[in-house]
Amino acid sequence: MMPDHENASEQTSFEILGRMLMNPHDQLEKLLHTYYGYIADLEGSAPEILDMLFVRDAIQSVLEQSTPATEMPGALDSRVYQLDALLWQQRSLFLQVMGEDVLDHARGQQQSLRSHWWWYMDQIQSPIRGAEEVPLPSAYALVSAD
Repeated sequence: MMPDHENASEQTSFEILGRMLMNPHDQLEKLLHTYYGYIADLEGSAPEILDMLFVRDAIQSVLEQSTPATEMPGALDSRVYQLDALLWQQRSLFLQVMGEDVLDHARGQQQSLRSHWWWYMDQIQSPIRGAEEVPLPSAYALVSAD
């Protein structure tokens, strides 16, 4: 079953423009909701997991572009951390569905930075210190607005 999301390759220019005009807080909320949808359904396909990696890249971009005037609330940062921990805890399923060869090829094509650990889940021990011990709230708390 596919998560409730839009396929990035099927988005119209209007949808992309609309997301660009969205304030960073709302944009991050929407991206986190989409990211959670993918993580909750990792049993999908390699193309869906690739979409998830692109969504995580977009989350990182929003976080990196925030300024003091657009600084994200701590709760959003916390949700990113919790969702990342949830993804890491499902690493073996991620790699099984994605396949290490496909991940390696996609990573090379994307020229992903090493700091974008989600592209390197086949090569690293742990992206987040203590990720295995992160207490995860209910699914509702991960995707609900503050």
